[in-house]
Formats: sequence, structure tokens, C-alpha cells
Amino acid sequence: MALLSDRLACEFQSCAICGQLFGPSYWRNNKPDGQKVLRCFPHCCPQHTNRRSCGTHLVVHVHGEMTPIEQASLESYSRFECSTDDGLRIGDRIDHTTIQQGLRRHGNVLGEWIQNHPDLKAQNPMIYVVNRNALQDEWHYNWKGSASKILRQTSHVLKSYIFQNVQESIATRYLVVVGIAVSTPFTLASFRRSIQPETPELVETVAQPEMRVLATGGIESCNIVACACKIEPMFKDKYIRCNKTNGRKELRCFPHCCPRHTLHSSCGGKIVVHCDISIHNQLPVHYFAAYGRFEVAGEQTLELGQVVAMQTLEDGVPKTHNSLGDWFLGMRVPSRICYPNTVEFNFNDATKHYWPYNWHGSAAKEKRKLRHLFAVYIFEKRLREESAEMPIDLKVVAMVQSPSFHLISYRCNNYQSVGAGSKNNKLPPVPNDDEDDTDVRAKRYRLND
Repeated sequence: MALLSDRLACEFQSCAICGQLFGPSYWRNNKPDGQKVLRCFPHCCPQHTNRRSCGTHLVVHVHGEMTPIEQASLESYSRFECSTDDGLRIGDRIDHTTIQQGLRRHGNVLGEWIQNHPDLKAQNPMIYVVNRNALQDEWHYNWKGSASKILRQTSHVLKSYIFQNVQESIATRYLVVVGIAVSTPFTLASFRRSIQPETPELVETVAQPEMRVLATGGIESCNIVACACKIEPMFKDKYIRCNKTNGRKELRCFPHCCPRHTLHSSCGGKIVVHCDISIHNQLPVHYFAAYGRFEVAGEQTLELGQVVAMQTLEDGVPKTHNSLGDWFLGMRVPSRICYPNTVEFNFNDATKHYWPYNWHGSAAKEKRKLRHLFAVYIFEKRLREESAEMPIDLKVVAMVQSPSFHLISYRCNNYQSVGAGSKNNKLPPVPNDDEDDTDVRAKRYRLND
């Protein structure tokens, strides 16, 4: 019988959802932990998102004449390589320990090898899934580039190797290359230095409030209620964000100065969300809950129908011992009846309004162009009898978003300063709490880095 490598063929399969595969070039950016992540690799599926982890997994088909014993001896691993590098060839051997030491996993996120997971139900062709959890385990490629033209024009490939596991002795185990699937070549562009033309979709995203409900949930519709102070618009296009001494980052004058601007850092107002309850709802009103948080536009934290433990959200609500929490608890307006037609939730309904948002910005142009929003998630409570600590799960049945806005750093705003009384001054002067009016008029703001 011919060698196993002569009887095998393997290739990447087009996406079963959108039919795409590889693109000609990709952006790559750096993470704080040292990872260099390819964005939108191998393609945006089913559509592009602003998340750094935009992309999907890959599928490799392996087919040919194989005995069951030969199938059981196969393993598959993938890695990125320069297209000009020789890499491994058919018939090459590599020590099994070498791959295990370079395998990407928890505790070794910079490893070059990605383990491909077999579909145990598929026999011939065999199916291997590359980076099956691509939204969490992003596509890291540690190749060192530079601004030189030669390196910028270097092409790269992703190779999925099919190995036959050979146990030579109890102490000796090695892998023999019997098949290789190679992607089409692509180039890399630095996310910071990319010279690709900007598209309006990347610069301006969600501009108007969005509302969605789960068809099988108990909520028919929900909306953000206009403020009683009648200030228009209720939400602004830009907000100043400042740092507190405890490390918390807060938005000032959010959603607007109600009833008027004050010089205190807690200037702002509350948000009220009104929900219409379905006539087919069989749950009492106290089974509904609401939590809100700030998000980057296009990066939704929870999906409709998703179930999350109530304790998880409660742990994220700012408290005395947890001032860096990002979740806001919506206080339900009391109702005299058990099954009303509507329910309302108040967010930040206090004498002083503090709106923390601990998103990490930077001086990068792409970060400064990002838009943000306030999202409210409506939940139905579900009891879990097996848990005694907090036996409640929350299921997302509706969500509503504010209009999107830009963030401006209190210290690093490079907008041209304007007088407090100017008609063009859309952002009110925001002083430190210990400044007087003279200091306020002298303050200059610059764009959020």
C-alpha cells in the first residue's frame, strides 16, 4: 500500500454560513498582554463588527484511503508562517514535546501552534476545526514587522498540518507530516499605520436609539422616556470623561444637565426606561429586572435570549467596596397591581448623578473615533432551586440603546477652547470641584486620547 501521505488530500473549506474564506490583507493590532491579533480573520462572519475579535473559525477537510487505525493516529495543528519560509514538508518529523511547548493555551497565549479539534462524527472526509472559539481565542501571529516597504509587502499564510502520531518507544514520541492545507497568501497592515481609506461605517456607527425584543418574552416594546425638564436633545454627541482619585472614570453631564448645569462633577440626570408588557405575559411584574451599562457602539454585551446569573450582574454594580463596577441597576417603579400593562425602571435616580464608564481609551486615532452608547437590558427572572446563595438566573427579553456619542478626555481634549457663553460651545465648562469661576473660563479642553 502507498504511503499515507500519498493517499491523503486536505484543504480549507469555504464558510458554510457566508461562503467566504480568506482575504488579500488583514489589519493587526497589539494587545496589552503581548498578543498581536489579526482582525477580521479569515473573514467577517456573518458581517463585520467593531470588536477586535471580529472573525470566525476555519474548517479543514481530510479525505483519502485510510484504515481506522490510521485515522486514530492522526493529529492536526496550525500556525501562521511567511509564505517564503519552507516550514515543515511532507515526511518531516517533529518531536511531540516541541509542539506541546509551543501550543497556544491558557498560560501560554503567545504560543505559535493552534490545536485543531476533530469532529468525531465525521469519518471520511475527516473534519478538523481550527480555532473553534475564535471570538475568545483571537488569531495571534507573533511575526515581527516594521515600517520598511519590504516587510510591509511580505506575504503570509496559515498552514494546517496533518500529523501521524508515531510511538517509537515508551519515551519517544514524534509526529510525521502526512498532509498540509495552505491558505491563500495575504499581507499584514498595522492597525495604527494602516493607510486604507476610512469608510463612513467605521467612523460613524449607531446614530439613533435601537430597541429590540425577544418574540417569546413578556415585553412588547421599550423606550427611553423623555426627561421632564424638556431639554432637547436629551443625549449629546460628545461627553467629557474624567478620572477620579479612586481610579474610576466618570462621564460628566450625562445624559444632559438636569435641570441646569452645575459646577459639581455629579452634574447630570437620570434615565427612565418604559416597557410595555405583553398581554400574554404570565409573570408578575416583580419578575422583571433591568440593568444598564455603557458600551462601545457595535459591541453588544448580551444577546436576546441569553441567560446570565443575577449574581454576575450584581457583582458588577458599583458599591462601596467595588467602585469600579460597570453595571447600573434599574430601580423598578412600584405598581399597585401584580399584573400591570407597563413597567418603568429608573437608572441613577439620586440627588447626585454619577455615571462611571471604565472603558480603556488611548491616543490611537481609531480609539478616539469610536462611538459609545448606554444600553439597557430587560430581563425575566428564573429561579434555580439547586442554588441557595442567589438562586436566580436572568434571561434577556428586551434591550434599548441610547444614541451613540464620542468621549472627550477632561485632560487631553485638543478641541479649540471656546468661551462658556459661546453659542458654539456644546459642552459646558466642567471644572474641578475646587476651582472657582475664573479657573473655569481659563480651562482648555483637548480631544480624548
